[in-house]
Amino acid sequence: MSHARTLVNVTKAEDIARKIFLHDLNVRQTEKLIRDLHDQKKQNKRYKNHDISIIEDNISSKLGLDIKINDSNYK
Repeated sequence: MSHARTLVNVTKAEDIARKIFLHDLNVRQTEKLIRDLHDQKKQNKRYKNHDISIIEDNISSKLGLDIKINDSNYK
């Protein structure tokens, strides 16, 4: 029952459930796995497109102001 709770609202829950079953993970290990996957996903979203950063730097140096470009793909 508790294994199922950790999989609620998780993308690719079926794949994760297979991994839990194959590796015979207990509830604590399952919770850690979900937490690690969630943290990894967060880290991947933190990086801004390199091209956007270069454009920001160029505009900032020319205007002498702090410039932030909001990229719709960057969250």
